[in-house]
Amino acid sequence: MLLPNHDASQTQAYAASTPLTILENSPEAQAVSKASIGVTGALFLKNQVKLLSLPSSPSTPVMKSDRSAAVLVHKSEGVVKVGISDPTWENTGTVNVEIWPTATGTITGVVSKDARITVVQTTPSLKLAVNVQGAQGGTLTASFTVR
Repeated sequence: MLLPNHDASQTQAYAASTPLTILENSPEAQAVSKASIGVTGALFLKNQVKLLSLPSSPSTPVMKSDRSAAVLVHKSEGVVKVGISDPTWENTGTVNVEIWPTATGTITGVVSKDARITVVQTTPSLKLAVNVQGAQGGTLTASFTVR
């Protein structure tokens, strides 16, 4: 975390306020969540199935990917936006991502989606199949209504 223009005491105060939840910090994935602004972000670092869970409740899933991917979820009142990219530019097919209501809320409908995204299911979790072939690392997005 970078805190521009923060001195040592400001940095200590920020750290003490536990503004972020670290979901994963491993060679397989880096992921954080900031509930106060409805944002969860993950960088899946390997082409393998990786499940992220809440550290306080390891049986509560948050997000899963089967390939290297960057995934950002932003939940605001009534809407959740999901962005997915292949930061390696090396995947030549589909990245399968699953996101649980822990990060999204309960999905009630599709607002919009990139043509490269297939919505496989919206309940009980959101499953997306994302064609990243030729996307050159570009972010592909989808928006959903939530309750």
